[in-house]
Amino acid sequence: MTVEHEILNQIDLIFLNGRIDAQSAPGVNEEIGKVIDEGRNKMLINFKGLEYISSAGLRVLITVAKKLKAASGDLVLCSLDEKIYEVFDVSGFTAIFKIFNTQEEALAELGA
Repeated sequence: MTVEHEILNQIDLIFLNGRIDAQSAPGVNEEIGKVIDEGRNKMLINFKGLEYISSAGLRVLITVAKKLKAASGDLVLCSLDEKIYEVFDVSGFTAIFKIFNTQEEALAELGA
């Protein structure tokens, strides 16, 4: 599991690659948490390279969303493949998160 981070127009782009499961979730949480702890509060998480997400990964996203909300921030997700989207849909996360098909659509939502 790798987490890549870029900044574009004051928006943090997080790229998830691999699998988020019980073993990798703490590291993902730590990496994204560092960005938020720096006072950054506009975040796009791109799932294009993500192959699998477990309930532990979903908990990481809830934690990130809560931290960003507390910082008056915004979080959008994009590029979920069919399997990942199905996990979000079944778990009710499609009603919680702003999910976009492409990174361009997600960036537009954040004002980029």
